[in-house]
Amino acid sequence: MVLVALTMATLCAVTGLSVDLGMAWTERRSLITASDAGALAAANELNVGGDGCAEADIYIAANSKSTASASCQVSYETSSSGTVTVTTNSEVDYFFAPIVGFETQQVQSITTARWGVEGTTGLRPTGICEQANDAMIDWLGDPSDTATIRIDFNPDGNAAACAANGSLPGNWGFIDFNGGANSNSDITNWLANGYSGEVYTTSTSGFCSVDPAGCYEANPGALSGSHKSQLETLVSTNEVFPVALFATAEGNGAGAQVKITKIAAVRLVDFRVTGKVSKRYLEFEFQSGLLQDGNPVRVAAICSVTDGNC
Repeated sequence: MVLVALTMATLCAVTGLSVDLGMAWTERRSLITASDAGALAAANELNVGGDGCAEADIYIAANSKSTASASCQVSYETSSSGTVTVTTNSEVDYFFAPIVGFETQQVQSITTARWGVEGTTGLRPTGICEQANDAMIDWLGDPSDTATIRIDFNPDGNAAACAANGSLPGNWGFIDFNGGANSNSDITNWLANGYSGEVYTTSTSGFCSVDPAGCYEANPGALSGSHKSQLETLVSTNEVFPVALFATAEGNGAGAQVKITKIAAVRLVDFRVTGKVSKRYLEFEFQSGLLQDGNPVRVAAICSVTDGNC
């Protein structure tokens, strides 16, 4: 009887703690729903120039009636983009845990959402002219299927096809996404890992000297041995990666610029970067569909549901 009494006491205590912890877990889930809804609602409202935090309060109240407190913090990256962090807090009163000295538990959820114009990241620097050749033009006319297209990467091909006079001296079609020193190390890194910053497309036509929307510097020079090594890796791994398509190109050498209009997903299947210049090329398998076409859309999306960092 003594053993049964001791066992029952232990079982009752464990059961009581389980009930209390279950209540805390349920409240935590409610707070997560509330902070997620509040942050996303705030980002959507900020995306159209409204009062994001006021909108967050409405959604928090609708999704967690027991929320004791909530906060909303907006961080602007530009005048039209940024992040908003919503924090919800609540105190759960225990029923059984006070027996062992635990009266209450604080529970919290933090959600951060980002809003603004969505740009593409991870681009390789091998920009491709939309009018590079007939095969490229045909695929863009109906990009619903895959197509293997060889692009001539030499002074008379690719970028030159998008130039007003059919010539872009010294340019092989690389794109300098960050406006840096056009160093080989940048190109090598971007070929291996993709560009980590955001790149934006445009639906506007014309040259960069008239309309700078979607314009980036073109990078002159031939492929080096380090570039070749990274290209060999892309071929051997069959990796699908994004590349920029441009509609116009102008200028000479380091002063050249291209206007990016589309983003496509490709796989590098073959290349030749040594030997006679006129015979050098990159051959891509273009995947079906375009990742981005024209002006990028304004978006709002949750980017963190744990610690508020994006």
